Amino acid sequence: MKRNHVAAGLLSALFILFLASGASAETNEPPADGSDSLTAWNWIMQERFAKDTNALVRPGLLALRGERAVYVLARWTELSPGEPVEFILIGPESGHDYEALAVSVCAPRDVRAGLEFIGVPPGNPVDYTALQLWPRGERIATSMLTPYAPALGSLTGAWANAESFILSDAVQGVLPEQGFVFTGSAPDPEGTPTHPLYTADTGDPYSIISLYNESRSLLDVPRLAPQGPVYGTQRLNPDQARPVDTPLLVRLVPLPPADGSRSVELAVRATPVNSSTQTEVSFVFEVTNQAGETLLEEGTLQALLALFGKVQAEGHDLYITLLPDSAMRVADAHRLFTFFEQINTTDGARLSPAGEDELYYKAFLPNPRFADRTQRPNQPWELHLDRDAEGRRTGRLDLIEESWTDEAPGNTYDVQSFRVDTPDALKETLEAHPDHLKVLFIYGELTCGEAQRWSRAARPEIRTVYFYPAD
Repeated sequence: MKRNHVAAGLLSALFILFLASGASAETNEPPADGSDSLTAWNWIMQERFAKDTNALVRPGLLALRGERAVYVLARWTELSPGEPVEFILIGPESGHDYEALAVSVCAPRDVRAGLEFIGVPPGNPVDYTALQLWPRGERIATSMLTPYAPALGSLTGAWANAESFILSDAVQGVLPEQGFVFTGSAPDPEGTPTHPLYTADTGDPYSIISLYNESRSLLDVPRLAPQGPVYGTQRLNPDQARPVDTPLLVRLVPLPPADGSRSVELAVRATPVNSSTQTEVSFVFEVTNQAGETLLEEGTLQALLALFGKVQAEGHDLYITLLPDSAMRVADAHRLFTFFEQINTTDGARLSPAGEDELYYKAFLPNPRFADRTQRPNQPWELHLDRDAEGRRTGRLDLIEESWTDEAPGNTYDVQSFRVDTPDALKETLEAHPDHLKVLFIYGELTCGEAQRWSRAARPEIRTVYFYPAD
């Protein structure tokens, strides 16, 4: 991948900008003809909005509370048509100009300040450690004016949405116009309550607008887009390419409601219902909102989906925590989560982790091939649960060591088995063998309540658990 020195050049330009804008303020005169156009733009904005308390002006940034718009001055990078793009806009300190469309004159913290100034609260970025896979926050429509003449100070022209600059393999064309999520980026642990710091400003990639799910980005895409799977699948649209250093103006406008209420979290509890007329178990649902109010009680799947549709029609992004009843069989939970995984989309119901002590829904959706130890790349712990003739729970924990040689065909498996008839016995055995792979596969028929107890016993040694029910 090629790198250029646009970011370094912009740092110098930014320094000159600060000095020159200060000189203009002292003399109260515009820069002479032919001077730095960035300095000219800054001077024009300062003069135009000097007495406007509903305007925030910083070098390279203008925020207008009345219009609910933020304008950011930037320059085009050396990115060539067809090259992979990971960022729409990065800060001047970033070293990722080789995979970004543009480099901003101002820092990410200035853009955050601008959005907060016009009344848009930050949300929450992805957090893979906490299994928060979806970015949350208000949606920001992003458009670009390029080529742009900063010295004229205009805020009007032929704006093009930012997505139109990107070709995506996923949609076999230009990215759909969906806006970006204002997460604000993750807090930096070096910050304090009185002087908070955010990771968009404290280290690479210094991202302002990312095209993949990035916790250190000020704005994120509104969909599931982990960096690994999407890398190389998004490229610069040749129809929108610009020469290096071409000035551009980026406009950020919040989409309604833009008051912190766009994200709606609902808790959904599912209970199995057995019917003599059905070959499969069906479910009824209870739904509560964050205020604890019951929105649906013993509702059918159709009633639940109608409620989801109502929430979305009101302009909200829907997030749900789905809790199976403790008496539900793991096999039925698999069916339940298989359906909800299908609507775990930008336009559907985004699945959220249910909490620190609750099972993550992916535990019920393992790769079926990996149930066979010969079909998986490495060997987790295997816990095989059953019942004896008196109905008492029995358990066997297998520690598997896989080996192979060039001389012998196939792999060999050295299995060491331990009797673990209770969750406490499981915990003791895992603690005695801390060096094995930190993954547990649990086989056998059990309820979700039992699944919860066994998985809790595996913590903190193991936090990744998958269930393979008997049927």
